[in-house]
Amino acid sequence: MDFIHIPHKIKHFFVEKFEYFRYLFCCLLLTFMLIRIINIYSLIPPIIDSIIFGFCAILGFFLVLLNFYLNKLKNQSKSLILFWIAILISSLVNIKYGIFANIKELVWCAIYFFLIYPKCENNTNLFNKVNRICSICLLIISSLSLLTFIFQTNYCFALPDITNIYLKVPYVRFGFTENRLFGLYVNPNTASKIIFLSILFIFHNFSKKKFKKNIIFNIIYITIQFFYIILSGSRGVILSSLIIIFLIFLGYIHKQHSLRSIKKNKFSTIIYSIILSLFFCIFIHLIFISIKHFCSFIPNLVNKNEISKKIEMHRIDVSESGDISNSRFKIWASAIEIFKKNLFFGTSPRNLVLYAQDVLPDSFIAKEKYLAVHNLYLGIFVYTGILGAIFFYYFLTKKAFKILNFLVEYIKKCNYINIKIFVIITIAIYACSEPEVIFTNNPDTLILWLILGEF
Repeated sequence: MDFIHIPHKIKHFFVEKFEYFRYLFCCLLLTFMLIRIINIYSLIPPIIDSIIFGFCAILGFFLVLLNFYLNKLKNQSKSLILFWIAILISSLVNIKYGIFANIKELVWCAIYFFLIYPKCENNTNLFNKVNRICSICLLIISSLSLLTFIFQTNYCFALPDITNIYLKVPYVRFGFTENRLFGLYVNPNTASKIIFLSILFIFHNFSKKKFKKNIIFNIIYITIQFFYIILSGSRGVILSSLIIIFLIFLGYIHKQHSLRSIKKNKFSTIIYSIILSLFFCIFIHLIFISIKHFCSFIPNLVNKNEISKKIEMHRIDVSESGDISNSRFKIWASAIEIFKKNLFFGTSPRNLVLYAQDVLPDSFIAKEKYLAVHNLYLGIFVYTGILGAIFFYYFLTKKAFKILNFLVEYIKKCNYINIKIFVIITIAIYACSEPEVIFTNNPDTLILWLILGEF
């Protein structure tokens, strides 16, 4: 009789412990992701990275299957299920260009869509844990990175036999090089984005009146991370931060002006608030530029060199290329050409280059071998075709209306707003010019799907 009851006991055990397993998995995955953004990690053989994240993928997919077994379709998004099926169909249609990379992509998409995204009971605790892990790790890495700027330490490690896991280039940059601060991060753009999100997490605690508990740590943290963002030269993060500041300030100004001029019409109040918020953002941007200019004198001042001499801080990859978009416009134009060749099914997420080389060998993507479209909203069409775009944009539109409703209420009343909304907006802005947040395995990808489940 005991043998007959074993399956029931096992199911009961997993039902009770599933949230705990999900919690541990997210913390484990985030820790490995944060280790991965350190440039020294790129020196290890790629096989080790494959083993680590292969283990995470197997463990995560097991939890996905377990979740479906225990909860069926409860808390699952039907549009995401259909979008995942569209990715599968696109991968099968383009199977001649390769299938293994797309299988891995399908596994990771399943983990994000069906395990991390669904709202569960301990999401708040999990978010707070993610916040703490990010804050501690990023503070250590950024502090050491700033020291490499102050003492002007820089190296470039050549990797003749292995490839940089993050940037797909045969070298790793360390310290202040190419007129921007890499520090200990493998990619300053990705690092700055994650750092800015972590600063928003700090202000999330401030809005919840928890800021004072760790006020010294929070002030030090924000200061160090602010300087890293300035020195990293990440234009996308600066733009995102200005937009977030604009939205926050817009709500505050609108409320103050509405209280002082109740009799005035709403239209003039809104116009006044927008203009004042724009001027405030311009002022903040000038402060950013001034601080960056001031920082250019610090290394020589600390090292007692010629004080009047400043460090050059104009990014080489931008100033020497003459292309303000850093080849983005060429990539997007080429992506549209490729999309036209397979409107309904797309190229599949991991076969973009091979498909382009076969169908459009003279295209920019085929020649330069760009692995990503560098725009989420265009990339969905290119990778999964109209079939996938229908389901994804249905899901995206529903979320956008909910978030827009929160923003409108905030601007009207300037009452408490969930800072997590600004985290989503930041990632959404950044997705316009960087590799797609859906088909990547970065900390911000995990953060995005974790937060989206709350809305």
